[in-house]
Amino acid sequence: MSKTLLSVVICGLALTCAFAQTPAASAPGGAAQVAPAAAAQAAAPAQTTPPAAQTQVPAQPEPAKSPTSFLTGLLPIILIFVVFYFLLIMPQQRQRKKHTEMLAALKAGDRVVVLGGVHGVITRLKEGTMSVKIAENTEIEVDRASVSYKAGGEQTK
Repeated sequence: MSKTLLSVVICGLALTCAFAQTPAASAPGGAAQVAPAAAAQAAAPAQTTPPAAQTQVPAQPEPAKSPTSFLTGLLPIILIFVVFYFLLIMPQQRQRKKHTEMLAALKAGDRVVVLGGVHGVITRLKEGTMSVKIAENTEIEVDRASVSYKAGGEQTK
C-alpha cells in the first residue's frame, strides 16, 4: 500500500509540473520576444537625431489571465485529493464501520482478542464494558472498544 501511495504522490507532482506555466512562455509579449528586439536595436547604427524627435512605441498591454489558467493550475491538486480519498479515507471508513458492527454483535460466549493481545471468552456484557474470562478463575473487565477482533472470525486490522 505504501508503494502505491508513493507512486500516486509522484504522479500528482509530475502532473503539477506538467500543468505549471512560466510567465515568459505564456505571455504573447513576454521575454522571448523582447530579446530579439534588444539585439536588433544594439546592431542598428547610432542615430544622429535628438532624443525628442524619436517616436516611442507604446508598450503592449499585458493580456488578462484567463479563468482556464487558474483551473489548470488547480486541477492537479484536486486530482491528488480525489486519489487520496479513494486510497486512504474510504477504505478506513469501511474498516471502522465493520469494526463498529462487530462490536455491536458481540454476545456472551464469543472468543475475542483485546487490543493488548489478551485472548479470552466474553462472560458478561454491560453498557460500555464487558467481562472477559482469560483463565480459570480469572476474569478481567475491559472496555467494549478495546476488543480488536473476534477469535475465529474475520480480523479487522
